[in-house]
Amino acid sequence: MDFHEIKDWESLLTVLALVSGALFFGWKIIAGWLIANLDVAIEVQRQAKNEKEDWLAVKILLKKGNMDSMWLKQIVIKIYDPDDKKKIDRYYVKEFERLENIEEIENTKQNKKQRHFAISPGETFQFGKIITVDLEKPFIIEVALTGKRPFWKGFAQWRSTTASLPIVERKNK
Repeated sequence: MDFHEIKDWESLLTVLALVSGALFFGWKIIAGWLIANLDVAIEVQRQAKNEKEDWLAVKILLKKGNMDSMWLKQIVIKIYDPDDKKKIDRYYVKEFERLENIEEIENTKQNKKQRHFAISPGETFQFGKIITVDLEKPFIIEVALTGKRPFWKGFAQWRSTTASLPIVERKNK
């Protein structure tokens, strides 16, 4: 066996290794390896407040998948009438923001310096809001979140939607 034949085999194996590696990482990217997987669910409960309004309790459930951490930036609840989609009420969920002083939780305010809320793989969270809505209208409730992977350039967005119908029992009274 001659020296040039060995060099040719080394070059061929190097090229095969590089192509295999590129195919592997290409497949991982296509299959979602770089996606910060986050499961978003909404639970809604509606109760009578008075003769004109209802309370709408919106519970947001977040479950971080097993791929990478995530920095949560913002959570917004949007509520709109299906007949008038131009009128959208927005409610910003500030409860996930860190507090300035952990020793005095009751007397402290949100930390303005915090830019993101870190969520580790496998963690679950729930946030809630109570909103007053018109009595006899159905509503579409949408939750939109923005966040990003640590040290990643762009932001990602997650959304979940559900509906709330008027309370039927009250109409029959």
